[in-house]
Amino acid sequence: MAYRVVFITSGGKYELPVNPYSFPVKREANNTSVEILGFGEAVRPGRRRLNSYELESFFPAEVSDFWVAFFTTLLESEKPVRLLYSRDGREPVNVAVVVDRFETVEEGGRPPGTIDYKLSLREFRPIQSKVL
Repeated sequence: MAYRVVFITSGGKYELPVNPYSFPVKREANNTSVEILGFGEAVRPGRRRLNSYELESFFPAEVSDFWVAFFTTLLESEKPVRLLYSRDGREPVNVAVVVDRFETVEEGGRPPGTIDYKLSLREFRPIQSKVL
């Protein structure tokens, strides 16, 4: 399975050097459970929540400093970036996201400088007020 994960910023396009082990997408709705006297539990459908994406992989030693700095900067910038995930023959994910969490660890038994990471992203939707 050939696929690509690319981040697009105002500074350019950056393709991950090693693809994540998987590409899970979390989709949820903001449904509310209510208790109705004489009826029992019912659900009130809500609007959809923002999609979230959890990526987990590693950065090879020769590029790990760049990527750790890249995602740390995205986390601190408070600005969205574009996430592009494409796989042969499937509809690509092309969405604005913000970095929710970025975890890194350097473990023994691997080449020095190799960094394992977990990256949590959340869909970004600009807030738009409606004129009444």
